[in-house]
Amino acid sequence: MKKLENIKYLEPQDKDTLSEDLVIHSVKKDNNKLILFIHGLRGKRYGASSTWGKFPQLLSEDLSDFDIGLYQYNTVEKRAFRISLSIENEARHLANLIRDNLRNYKKIIIIAHSMGGILAKSIIYQLIVNNDISVIKKISGLFLMATPNFGAKWIPYLISNISKDFKVLKNHNEYLTKVNKTIDNYFVFNENTNIDNKRNLPVWTVVASNDIWVEEQSASICLSSERIKFIKGSHTTIVKPENKDDDVYCWIKEKILLCDKPYQHDIFISFPMSTWKTEEEYKEHQKKVQDFSNTVKVNLNLNTIYCDVLKIEEKKLFETQTTSMNTMINNIKNSKYYILIVPNKSRSSIYFEAGFALALNKPTAYFVKGTNKNLPYVMQGVNNNINIIEYDNYDNLIEKIRIEKTKIFNEGVI
Repeated sequence: MKKLENIKYLEPQDKDTLSEDLVIHSVKKDNNKLILFIHGLRGKRYGASSTWGKFPQLLSEDLSDFDIGLYQYNTVEKRAFRISLSIENEARHLANLIRDNLRNYKKIIIIAHSMGGILAKSIIYQLIVNNDISVIKKISGLFLMATPNFGAKWIPYLISNISKDFKVLKNHNEYLTKVNKTIDNYFVFNENTNIDNKRNLPVWTVVASNDIWVEEQSASICLSSERIKFIKGSHTTIVKPENKDDDVYCWIKEKILLCDKPYQHDIFISFPMSTWKTEEEYKEHQKKVQDFSNTVKVNLNLNTIYCDVLKIEEKKLFETQTTSMNTMINNIKNSKYYILIVPNKSRSSIYFEAGFALALNKPTAYFVKGTNKNLPYVMQGVNNNINIIEYDNYDNLIEKIRIEKTKIFNEGVI
């Protein structure tokens, strides 16, 4: 692996750099996000006949907070007759490279073309098999461009064993079936839909209208229509945007930004405002909620928190200007995590908010003063997505955050 640091994206010319399997371009120092390009069959990452054309350069100009990585590997004649790595072993190598050499990146978004998509999915499969949870969390998005997810019908059985590439491209072959099934069982292919025991992996696919190599059904996989982009073009032209107005380029750039920040808020905090009788009490507790929010931000390394107590400056405004149900629902939907604070037994809309977060399977923590018996009976049960934490007083509440940090959510902060 080699990292090139320049003020703009430049293709390398020296043989030493070109011989590296992974080259990373960085136009801004200390970036911790990476867009990784993986080419397909007989693909090239640089030069006039490269797979990607201007694609990496355009993204580097528009998304300078991301480094751009290009991976090169042997295909077809260079891998014929078992003289090189199989896709499975190539995936093991790149998975290890991501784990060990790219450990400083917090987010990695993969853009893969054709057979490169199979390699990308094989990498993710290896990470699942090896239980590399910390690395899996970094994979923030996957773009499959003209990828034969179920294999290609143009690979007949008689020639499927000629090369390792043809073998993995054989229609509905055993290896692809195993990879697809494992990934399907592990992930939900969406950025903010929560399902028990599944992680989020935003996936999008681009399908070429004039693709003579990959069938539409194989390229589309099992995604909803808004996650599939049908484009006029061939198998190779759809990955070569001419300019920043190109339809595919604009679509992928928009989705990359969504991968980077799929939620408007990191955490939604519910706190019962109606329990405070006077304006003085409201102001006093508002300061404590602000202190609590700041403690959460610092100790969980998060940025944005939504809480009505911090939005409504005076108690009288709360009494006459309550937050609408739609606003509350949208803010919970657009938050990655949910925290409920129960300082005493009371009738409050916070339990409706908690129920909505539960319905959305948000990773949740309930902070309950005294005992969890202060919760409504149906909320006292155990749920995989909910951690109930008891506290004695305000100072103890703050201390719980400082000690537990990301463990306040059963899965930790992703």
